Amino acid sequence: MVPSVSRQARHRQSKRTAKNGGSLPIDKGGTMRRTTIALLVAAAVIIGACSSSDDDSAENDSADETTTSSESSPYGTDSDTSTSQASGPGGDVTVEATNDGSSSFAFDPDVIELTAATEASVEVTNTGSVPHTFTVEELDVDSGTLDPGASTTVSIETPDEAGDLEFICRFHQDRGMVGTIAVG
Repeated sequence: MVPSVSRQARHRQSKRTAKNGGSLPIDKGGTMRRTTIALLVAAAVIIGACSSSDDDSAENDSADETTTSSESSPYGTDSDTSTSQASGPGGDVTVEATNDGSSSFAFDPDVIELTAATEASVEVTNTGSVPHTFTVEELDVDSGTLDPGASTTVSIETPDEAGDLEFICRFHQDRGMVGTIAVG
């Protein structure tokens, strides 16, 4: 059995519909207003998050043409141009990934001398204030992300022939955080 609607209720409904030009009744409780505000706030948060990613992309677009690969990162602006060197007997070397606040990104040392056709252990410590990586793309070596204060050891099998290999921080390569492994 279908519940019956009183004549008064139907009359009130038709009056509200007529007032709104034939549309549905007006929501006087504010539900539509709250929903609209919630949607606007959500849209603002999403747009804000996307706009910071766009800024990072713009920085990467202006990166040096000779770079091979780079991931965007919100950390820093400049690089350190000083050089230091280390060599490891049997291939044991310690490298620090550093930065001075949000600038002067560098590896210390930025040149590592290793013997050809050997396995080297490289201890990498992030002494900076932002995450870094130690990556040798030609040898498929990557430390993963090192948070400030973290350390890890990576193994590098040097090629049989002498030459130079590049190691980078994937986040800051475009800011000059690049080093050289001199294989001799």
